[in-house]
Amino acid sequence: MGRRSVLGLVGLGVRRVFGRLTGPAPGRMFVSLAGIAIAIAVLVVVTGLGLGLATTGTVQGEDVSYWIVPDEGDTGNTPLAFEGARLGSVHTTTVELRQDERITYATPVAIEPKRFESEDGEDAYVLALGVIPADNQSVVGMNIDSLDSSYPYYANGSYDGEWTGELVASPAAATQLNATTGTNLSTSGTDQQFRVVDVADEEVSAGIGDIPVAVVHLAELQSVTGLTESDQADQILIATDDATVREDIAETYPETNVVTRAGLTEIDTTPTSLPFAMSLGAGLTALGIGAAFITTMMGLELNATRTSLAALSAVGFSRSSVAFLLVVETLTLAVLGGIVGIGLGVGGIFLLNAGLAGVVGLPPVAVFDPILVAYGLSTATIVGLIATAYPLYIARRTTILGELTR
Repeated sequence: MGRRSVLGLVGLGVRRVFGRLTGPAPGRMFVSLAGIAIAIAVLVVVTGLGLGLATTGTVQGEDVSYWIVPDEGDTGNTPLAFEGARLGSVHTTTVELRQDERITYATPVAIEPKRFESEDGEDAYVLALGVIPADNQSVVGMNIDSLDSSYPYYANGSYDGEWTGELVASPAAATQLNATTGTNLSTSGTDQQFRVVDVADEEVSAGIGDIPVAVVHLAELQSVTGLTESDQADQILIATDDATVREDIAETYPETNVVTRAGLTEIDTTPTSLPFAMSLGAGLTALGIGAAFITTMMGLELNATRTSLAALSAVGFSRSSVAFLLVVETLTLAVLGGIVGIGLGVGGIFLLNAGLAGVVGLPPVAVFDPILVAYGLSTATIVGLIATAYPLYIARRTTILGELTR
């Protein structure tokens, strides 16, 4: 077939699909389109959720140059930092790091989702970050100067010093808890109370929304979350302007990674297998469901319209031209379903985040990335290619004389 013939067949195939969708009996075509759209929508939502989980691994402060994080091989299948492997003896290690003159600041960070309740009964889940405060330092863009840098509760490892309960809230956390400076907050599992000493000016954002965050003293967060045993935290943040310190930092923990700021500027799903597994599973599900729908419905549609295939052959269409036309029709329907599915999936991501925020007060957990458009369309195209086998089989068994003389 020449170039002009190919373009003509493509145009005819597309028009035939739209004609059936807008014709008097579009039922089977709409079912095919709906099946693909639903499968692709699920793919987009699940993959967006996986991308959201994969981007929540490390806390970043403006002055932080390096992060000590657990080795990738030890984090298992959990994408969130507070669910994976943890560092031990972090207070002792931090003291050693701070003795290095090349390091201007170092603090371990424990990351825990905690449910806080304010005095007027407002409650919400907040991402609590435990740090060792220092003057003129920030964590996730939040200034923590309001936290007492003398760090009294740790008391050289005894965890029985003066309880400060100091808490710096992000604007999102303050809004959800209806809290202002001076508001007392209680949390489950302890009789100790926290007190808001400052509400940060900047939001902590991820995905498509703001995260409610509370920064507290590390030792106090450890005491209400059971992390005092083995003195655990999720990572250690280090501020330095001397690149030569990295090798010495790497020797601090043999089974850890020292990650630079530049190494965490892009989404990377490789440290954990769960987001990848979610995306792959959603893709395989979309392929299976989409191919099953379009194969069955297109097969039924062609069975019902065999006469039209015979008529095309009778007016001079070769068998290869008819086969190519069927491929174009099936791919057109698959791509249309993919486009509709992507739209539904984007809406599903927003609804998922809004539902979690409204029901349990969680921050956005799914993100939309342009790569989801390419992923969805690619999957829909593969579905269409897989589904062409059955229509081609039907076309091959269709004879001109047999159909036209019925």
